[in-house]
Amino acid sequence: MVVGTAKRFVGNNSGTTAVMFGLALLPLIIGVGAAIDYTRAANARAEMQTAVDAAALGAAREGGKMDDPSLTTLGRNYFDANFKPGSGVNVSNLSVTKSGRSIRVAARGAVDTSIMQVVGIRTVDIAADAQAGWGTNTVELALALDNTGSMAQSGKLPALKQAVNRLLDVLEKASPEPDAFKVSIVPFTTQVNLGTAARGADWLGFNLSGINLSQLVDMAGWGGCVIDRDKPFDIDASLRVDGDQRTLYPAVKCAQPNLAQLKPLTTDFGALRSTVSSMQPSGNTNVTIGVSWGLATLTAGAPLSTARPFGTQNLSKLMIVLTDGDNTRNRFTSNSNEIDQRTQKACREAKDKGVQIYSIRVIAGNAGLLRDCASSPSMYYEVQDAAQLEPVFRAIASEISSIRLTQ
Repeated sequence: MVVGTAKRFVGNNSGTTAVMFGLALLPLIIGVGAAIDYTRAANARAEMQTAVDAAALGAAREGGKMDDPSLTTLGRNYFDANFKPGSGVNVSNLSVTKSGRSIRVAARGAVDTSIMQVVGIRTVDIAADAQAGWGTNTVELALALDNTGSMAQSGKLPALKQAVNRLLDVLEKASPEPDAFKVSIVPFTTQVNLGTAARGADWLGFNLSGINLSQLVDMAGWGGCVIDRDKPFDIDASLRVDGDQRTLYPAVKCAQPNLAQLKPLTTDFGALRSTVSSMQPSGNTNVTIGVSWGLATLTAGAPLSTARPFGTQNLSKLMIVLTDGDNTRNRFTSNSNEIDQRTQKACREAKDKGVQIYSIRVIAGNAGLLRDCASSPSMYYEVQDAAQLEPVFRAIASEISSIRLTQ
């Protein structure tokens, strides 16, 4: 009996088979585990790359004038805001360095393994880097802003002032060179206020025919306001032609003495903020004159002289047109449809010249007209609450100041 049992024990190899099967299965288990660990590491690296890209762009956009410690802090803040590592993912180093016209952000870290620890591999290294730079491109931006009486409602004008100031903040921070961004502001109603410094300019016309008698004013009593030029020049920014009074800008009495003065293209952000601060709501709406004077600020030569010529290399010309209501009056009519046609032509004229137009409708106004005015559907914004203006202007400012990744 004992002998038989011993023989069966000696002859039984099922345990050996199990051991051998287990040993054969081990490489497969390790292989599957390695795939899982490396997949986690690859995902973490992709997320790190996204965060590094964002940090490089943000640091380049805002940090051109910063010292090294401040630049490093800025880059770290952008990185941390975009990289949310899960458990077992560690960042060992983040560097932000500036060289010439570019900023490089590099990150290093490791991902803890799970299965691969069996074979002594406890971590998988990950790394990412990106370089962003500002080029030689420059921007001229015109802000054609509705200052009519309806802007006093629903907190629209205070919200607009805050939003424009935030846009100016972004552009000022993103100016590595003094002339990277030049901005003009055109507050408009049915008139535009040029300021009395323009008195005596040869492109102004006083007591012109076809102007309502109640609007006529002599040079001495002029307060700085102009209305639409004669058709077809009301929709463009063409130069004055000797002997042709249709090409003159009609000087008239100011219908709204508190209408803020137009600010030509400038890099003086303090002066731009002062113009924003001076804006007050009054009067009726004529979007056409806002667009045509926005174009005038972007056009080299009279009536203004701070813009560079269209077609200048590495120069982008942009306009933001904002209104909160329908067209109600221009120099010629109070028929909204007829005024809309002039606005359509003014928008088309600006775009044909090469101006990229953003349009913003605040609560009310002709949505179709403003959508068509924009250079593309993505450049039209519908705002149903004045509080939405700031994020809209921030988004536009971010696009305007965007800096492409160079590596």
